[in-house]
Amino acid sequence: MPMHSGEPPMEIQAWMNWMFGGLALLILGGGMLMMFTTVFTTKGPQPEDSQSDPKKG
Repeated sequence: MPMHSGEPPMEIQAWMNWMFGGLALLILGGGMLMMFTTVFTTKGPQPEDSQSDPKKG
């Protein structure tokens, strides 16, 4: 097996696959967390504020 065939060894390919897989999982997980946090933060405080307003007045 000539190492200068043009394609990288299987080890490098495996590392590349692991790297891309991890990055994809991190990006997807981060996006989901951001979406959940934004949705909960935008929908949560609004009803609480409207309910706490009459108490102040």
